[in-house]
Amino acid sequence: FLGNFFQGVFFWGKKKKKKKKKKKKKKKKKKKKKKKKKKKKKKKKK
Repeated sequence: FLGNFFQGVFFWGKKKKKKKKKKKKKKKKKKKKKKKKKKKKKKKKK
């Protein structure tokens, strides 16, 4: 019962905020990873 309810909510959430949220999240994650890599490189140079 709970499994069906969760699947329904998940499906509706994906349908409503599909392309915009996924693209924004992927871009933000890539930027954060690049910033972390830059910080690590700076520490290595020091």
